[in-house]
Amino acid sequence: WHFGDGNTSNAPNTSHQYSSAGSFPITLEMETGGFCPRSLELVGTEVIEVLPVPQAAIDITPNQVDILNPQVWVEYLGDQDVDCYYNFGDGNGLEGCYVQYIYEDGGTYTITQTVVNDFGCAATATGEVSVAGSVFYAPTAFTPDGDGINDVWLPVVSGVTQYHLRITNRWGELVFESFDPDQPWLGQRGEDGQHYCPDGVYLFYVAYFDQIGYPREMAGHLTLAR
Repeated sequence: WHFGDGNTSNAPNTSHQYSSAGSFPITLEMETGGFCPRSLELVGTEVIEVLPVPQAAIDITPNQVDILNPQVWVEYLGDQDVDCYYNFGDGNGLEGCYVQYIYEDGGTYTITQTVVNDFGCAATATGEVSVAGSVFYAPTAFTPDGDGINDVWLPVVSGVTQYHLRITNRWGELVFESFDPDQPWLGQRGEDGQHYCPDGVYLFYVAYFDQIGYPREMAGHLTLAR
């Protein structure tokens, strides 16, 4: 067997895998033995046509975002004439070789690019994007005077684990500490709730892990005014 690409086989029944696209005529040579040797060459009337396979190439920009700005742009980096399809790993997909996508939840997602050429041949490439799903916003002031308006200081927190909040006065003395993101500060000092801090500026320090396991730290100041 001559497969038309420089490769041969002596097996009566064989198979061959082509490594490049093109048209290849198949030639069979047979020779008998014994007292009456004969040779036969048969060129196949059907030419093997190997179709080209496209090359997938994906770019994700940026590949790390947060839930407050969860937009990513995905692009086909190849130079072939192909149709592109994307699976964003969250059950949604888009068609097009340059697309924008907005995630709705935090997490780590695998984006799969599928490219298809004019012959219907396909190839895939994958990339990963991380969406930090945590939210942290700290008010700058509160007025714990018992009027029911802005009486507590409580940051807006979502999607965090291992939360740790510390509030100190301007001399660095600890006045409040919490490991619960739903626990507000009432302006008290210590755990008994019987002693209250004077009006003034206080500093807060927060450490936590977001939804994809990255450690985060926040710091700032707040004003207590009764």
